[in-house]
Amino acid sequence: MSVLLIDRGNTRLKWRLIQSGQVVSSGVGLKHEPLLAIFSDLDVNAIADVYVASVADQSFDDEMTEWAVTHGLPKLRFVSSPKAAFGVVNGYEEPSQLGVDRWLGMVAAHDKLSGNLCVVDVGTALTIDIVLGNGDHLGGYIVPGSELQIQTLLKNTDKIHIGGENGAMSVGKNTHQAVKLGIKRMLVSFVTQAVTDWERELSGPVKLVMTGGGAKELALSLAIPCFLEENLVFDGLNMMTGNVE
Repeated sequence: MSVLLIDRGNTRLKWRLIQSGQVVSSGVGLKHEPLLAIFSDLDVNAIADVYVASVADQSFDDEMTEWAVTHGLPKLRFVSSPKAAFGVVNGYEEPSQLGVDRWLGMVAAHDKLSGNLCVVDVGTALTIDIVLGNGDHLGGYIVPGSELQIQTLLKNTDKIHIGGENGAMSVGKNTHQAVKLGIKRMLVSFVTQAVTDWERELSGPVKLVMTGGGAKELALSLAIPCFLEENLVFDGLNMMTGNVE
């Protein structure tokens, strides 16, 4: 029997089919694509459970539920952020308000690495969460990701236009490069400063863990060491499969 894991982010929907602890198939699509197309390569036979981590609104949950019923799948298990699990204590005043993607990333990172952690998820938004070695989540930060910042800049300016390739240089020689490189430098500085500040605050080392669709590209621009774990949300979701009511 197989377990279907679904990660619905702000931009994309990704899925994995797990059998005997191994990924046997997977897929990805943009959030506006029909579910039938996104799951076109999925064999719906012999699926014992379906776990969903979603930051979308109720309309998506309803659409997913209808799709599952139509294809004869088990009742969907929508994962939410608890007060504590797997040795991690949620630092939010209202634990359920913490984005489930951030929660899953934290529990997976804490499971993989010891010590104090700075968990960074690079997607539509860039999020940072600080997790102590004992599992206490101190809280975090949320800022717009690269593409969201570009969209905001284009929307609120008249003469900035983005097009063409970025080019491998450290300073922009045209508007496109100046915008892309400027935003990248902002995000690199933000992440670097967060690690530096928390190492000072905690009087000890903080391990930087990067995940998400934009993690690899941003990590290449960092001057500090980091652990690149591009699928922490899936790793955390897989951990939750035996612990969701």
